[in-house]
Amino acid sequence: MLKNEKGQSLVELAVILPLVLFLFIGMVEVGWAMHSYVTLATAAREASRFGARGNFDEEDIGEVTLVALGALDVELEGPDVNTTVIVTFVDIAPTGAYTITTPYVTGTLPVTSTLLTGEFDIAQVAADNAAFNQDPFHCPVGSPPPCEVDSSNDLVVVEAFYEHTQILGLPLVSDILSNPMHLYCRGLMRLGASRHD
Repeated sequence: MLKNEKGQSLVELAVILPLVLFLFIGMVEVGWAMHSYVTLATAAREASRFGARGNFDEEDIGEVTLVALGALDVELEGPDVNTTVIVTFVDIAPTGAYTITTPYVTGTLPVTSTLLTGEFDIAQVAADNAAFNQDPFHCPVGSPPPCEVDSSNDLVVVEAFYEHTQILGLPLVSDILSNPMHLYCRGLMRLGASRHD
C-alpha cells in the first residue's frame, strides 16, 4: 500500500506542477509590469509637479521625467528604443482662447495618440476657465466681470510612454500578456505662475 501512495503523490505532483508554475510565472510578470507602471506614473506626476512651478522649460521637465524613470531600463534611441516623454504647455487666456505650444519630445518610440490628440478636451478646460473669470465671486470687490484672476490658467502636460518587456518572455505567458506591454501615463497640472512672467 505504501508504494501505491507514493506513486499517487508523484502523479498528483506531475499534474499540478505545470499549473502552479504557470501561475507563479504569471504573477511575477504581472507584478513586474505593475512596478513599471507605478514608476512611469510617478515620473509623469513628479515632472508635471516640477513644471507647475512655471519657471522651467520643456527640456528641464523632460530631464526630470527621465531621472524619475531611473528604476526602469530606459532606451531613448537606437534599435531597442522603449521610452518617449512628451512635454506640452497649454496657454489659456481668461476669455477661454487657448494655444498649445509645440510639444517637446524626447525619445523615438513611435506614438500614435497623445493626451492632446486623444480623449482630453482642452476646449472644455478653456471654457471652464473663461466661466471662472466671468463669475463675480472671483473678482476683486468693486470690479465687474470679466476680471483677471491672479492665478495662471496655463497647464503643463507630461506624457510618458514605455514598452515594458517581459522578464522571461515565455511563449504561453506572451500569448496572454502582450510582449512588450505598452504602458502610458500622464501628469497634468495648472501652472503656479505664468511662464511668461
